[in-house]
Amino acid sequence: MKKHFSFRTPAILKKDPLVRSAEEAPFRLYGLLPAKENGLFTRMPQSVAIRVSERVSLLHTNTAGGRLRFATDSSFLALGALYPPMVFPSDRTAALSGANAFCFDLYVDGRHSRVLWHEGIKTHGSGVAFDLADGHYEGFIDFGKRKRREITLCFPSFVNISELFVGLERDASLAEPAPYVNHLPVVFYGSSITQGACASRAGNTYENILSRRFRFDYLNLGFAGACHAEEAMVDHLCTLPMQLLVYDYDHNATSAEDLRQTHLPALRRLREAHPDIPFILLSKPNIHNGKEEAVTRMHVIEESYEALKKESVAPVHFVNGQKIFEKHDPDMMTVDGTHPTDLGFYSMADALSEVFKLYF
Repeated sequence: MKKHFSFRTPAILKKDPLVRSAEEAPFRLYGLLPAKENGLFTRMPQSVAIRVSERVSLLHTNTAGGRLRFATDSSFLALGALYPPMVFPSDRTAALSGANAFCFDLYVDGRHSRVLWHEGIKTHGSGVAFDLADGHYEGFIDFGKRKRREITLCFPSFVNISELFVGLERDASLAEPAPYVNHLPVVFYGSSITQGACASRAGNTYENILSRRFRFDYLNLGFAGACHAEEAMVDHLCTLPMQLLVYDYDHNATSAEDLRQTHLPALRRLREAHPDIPFILLSKPNIHNGKEEAVTRMHVIEESYEALKKESVAPVHFVNGQKIFEKHDPDMMTVDGTHPTDLGFYSMADALSEVFKLYF
C-alpha cells in the first residue's frame, strides 16, 4: 500500500511537490532497524529493549543517530513527518532549549544547511509547521536553483517518528547517495551524552560530527539515564555486526565500585564476541579535573584498558575524559556540569578523531 502525506504549509503547497516515503528506494535510511516495530522507527528490537530495562524500552524508539541520505537536483526540499502526540520526554536534559530533542537537521554535500525545527518556528522564512496536537511536522527549504546535491538529514535524538516523507520537484532526479566508507557500522554505547543531550541540534552530537569527518555509518545506542551494561544489553551488543565499538560506559554506573564490577566483565564478553575489531574506551568528560569520584572512575576504565590490552591482540584505545575539556574555558563546555554544549561535543569529536583517523 502506497503511503501518503498531505502538506499544509502554503509555501510547500505552492511548489506542488512529488511526495515519496523515505522508506522507499532510492532513499537510504541509516542508524535505524530496516523494519519498523509497532509503527515506529527504532534503534533496536523491542524484544531486546524490554529485557534490558523499562527505561531502555521507553527510549529505544527515540531516533538518535538516525539519518536519511539521498541525492537530488531538486531546487527545493519539503519534509513531512508523523509521530505519536505528546512526545515530550520527562528528562530535563531533553528540554526544548537544548538536546536537539525536537529538530531535524539538514546537511548538503557534507555542510550544514538548515535546522528544520519543530514548534512552528519560521527558519529563514522556510515556512516550518509543527502541530503537537496531532503529531504532524512539516519543514521546507528552497535551495534557489537546480543542481545535484548530496542530502543527509539527521533525525532528532529524543523523538519517536512513525512516518517520514520527502517532497521534491516533480521532474527532479533522485538517486542513492555516495556510500559510506564502511560496510559495517561503528557502534556507540553509552548514556545521555551518547544519545545526544544537550547538543543544540542533531548534527552537533559527537557521533554525527565524526561521521561527517570520516564518512562512516554508525549506530547510536545511547540511552539517557539507562546505560548500566546490563546482561541483556551486552548480549545484544555481542550479536551486532560492527567495524568498531566506542564503549562510553561510565556516567550511569551508580558508583565507581559499581563501575569496577561491571565495566571489564562486560568488555571481556564483548571481546570474545568481537575478537578482531578495535575498541575505544571513553571515560566521561569532566569539567572538574581532580574531582575524586571522576578520577576514580577514570582509573577504573584505565584498568580495563590495560587488562584488555594484555588479554587480546585486537586494538584497544583509551580516551581520557579528564583531558577532553582542557583546551577551552571549562564553563563553556557543558550545560549543567555534565551534558556538553556544542563546543563540548566538538571537543569530544576532536579527542576521538585522534583514534578514528587510524581506521578511516
